[in-house]
Amino acid sequence: MTAVRTLDTKLIRYAVKAGGLPEWTEMFDLVNDPYELHNLYNDPAHAERQEKIVREYYRLREELGYEIPDAVVRPPWWDIGMPGSDNVVIAVDRPESQLTFTFDNDGASQIRDSSGKGNHGTPVGRLVAAVGENGEPAKRFDGRSWINLGRTPSLNFAFTPWTTEVIFRADEPDGVLISVGGATNGYSLRLEEGRLIYTVTIDGRSREIATQRPVSGWNKATMLLTADRRMILYVGNRRVGERSLPSLIPLQPNHAYRIGGNTDTAKNLPNFVGVISSVKLIRGSVAP
Repeated sequence: MTAVRTLDTKLIRYAVKAGGLPEWTEMFDLVNDPYELHNLYNDPAHAERQEKIVREYYRLREELGYEIPDAVVRPPWWDIGMPGSDNVVIAVDRPESQLTFTFDNDGASQIRDSSGKGNHGTPVGRLVAAVGENGEPAKRFDGRSWINLGRTPSLNFAFTPWTTEVIFRADEPDGVLISVGGATNGYSLRLEEGRLIYTVTIDGRSREIATQRPVSGWNKATMLLTADRRMILYVGNRRVGERSLPSLIPLQPNHAYRIGGNTDTAKNLPNFVGVISSVKLIRGSVAP
């Protein structure tokens, strides 16, 4: 196990053992809880404290060059994995939609989820009704507007194959289409100089797939996290690229989904400007 301690906080990371819980991480307030009785890790009220000490943990790990050597005698749980390289995968027998936004029947204070899971969104700023590529309802984002989602069990993608699909037309070359999580764990899709970039962050390390050239007009972007631990990006039906991952994302981030904006407070990225006609979140990997 590994840990980092500051004057007021302690973070402890454990190995994942066969048959055990996939996430045993602990965080304690050493001032108000000196006997370490109350685990505050993943407590939304302490999200800022968690993000700060987790960032320090990975800074120190990188500074020390901490690695487990290949020569070490492997304990029985080794093939299950250590935190950060967990081989845990929650099986999905049949892909199932967890959220579908088609922007019809929306109210002034709610973006309606038609998946049946009740993951309705909350609009922030001014979202204007627009028309999609084929005349379907859509929403226009002006760079000062986005949609917030709640942190619900049905949107928990920890150790789970997952599919995210966004149909959009960009009016500006830079902006975040969808994001969840922050500097420790999460994923996002953004435009940078017109190029689509799919980023997955696991235990503080980010991996990216990007289109070689800028996209234009209407596009359908599909991002996959697969059971064999890969990230894959499609634009339309064309596979842009794929990368291996050490694990699937190991926990549900404290920062919930934001559509049209950025949740990673460590990165000052612009919000999306343009039109979105559809957003889908699916439990399971579904290629277009």
